[in-house]
Amino acid sequence: MITLKIRAYLKNKLKVKHINIFNKKNLLIRFINLKRFFSIYKLGEGDNYPELPIFQNSFLSKLFFRNPNQRFDFWNRIASQYKTFKVFYINSSSLRREHAPVPKDFEYSEELYDFYEKGITQINDFFDEKTYRLITDLFEKEIDPSILRNKQNSSYSTHLIREKKINKILHNKILELERVIFGREIKCQKYRLSAVKTMKNKSFFKDSINFHPDRFIPSIKLLYFPFKVDIDPFEYYEGSHVINSQFKHNVSVFMGEGHVENQEKFDLSNYTKRTCFLDRENTLIIAATHGLHRRMPSNKEGIRKFITISWYFVFTRYDLLLSYLKK
Repeated sequence: MITLKIRAYLKNKLKVKHINIFNKKNLLIRFINLKRFFSIYKLGEGDNYPELPIFQNSFLSKLFFRNPNQRFDFWNRIASQYKTFKVFYINSSSLRREHAPVPKDFEYSEELYDFYEKGITQINDFFDEKTYRLITDLFEKEIDPSILRNKQNSSYSTHLIREKKINKILHNKILELERVIFGREIKCQKYRLSAVKTMKNKSFFKDSINFHPDRFIPSIKLLYFPFKVDIDPFEYYEGSHVINSQFKHNVSVFMGEGHVENQEKFDLSNYTKRTCFLDRENTLIIAATHGLHRRMPSNKEGIRKFITISWYFVFTRYDLLLSYLKK
């Protein structure tokens, strides 16, 4: 009943049955009229960045788009015009490297060239010794007691860092990467410590052992591992971050089924599998998680500790839309 009322309200407000999604003027008018409403309800999705749900379950999809292809084409047309995302739409790996938005004198220029070319990269010894010790002490204080106390075969423990000073210290290091990835400064967030315990080949996140994309437009995550990783490593198909017809096919499979257990349904041609067992501490992985990735089951027992940094609430669909409309 609530959904029907919302739909009726929006249709009355828009005065049309369907939005002409590629008309900039119409889009701008509707964006201005509905931004307040959508900021509250997140366009019927879980956060402020276009999600990858099964089409029939998405309130936004049913309201604005006739089918998944229309939704895919719309958001990728918007995202492909964003200055630092254009590189994800280039098929040639050498041209992606050539057009990567990486400053020549940037500290991690080679790692970022690798990221834009393959979809994933790794930076060793990321934080300085003082910050690294601050992070490991936080894990020892906030995570270890709960994860070790839990006697279940699989468990998950997390802690949101609320101290502004600590978040600021972490953000100051991440800031330069954000400026390259998004072309501008992103505000400081509250970062989260996490740990997953795997025992008897059972993990808390069962579905994540299947290869999957997180989103259907450019999506980047930082995965920081303060300790060595020898269980359930991050695994990625290099090249799967390039948004082309092959990418669209793989996303369509996921849109139709959700988590795909039969991985043969994906087109993996021209992709190279990369497994990130980490034999050293203090390592950062940068991954284009709209590409195919997973937590690889390693049939070993242990605890994997990490910090995941994403920007779904601070770099949003509105940033993409406004950038597109200003062109």
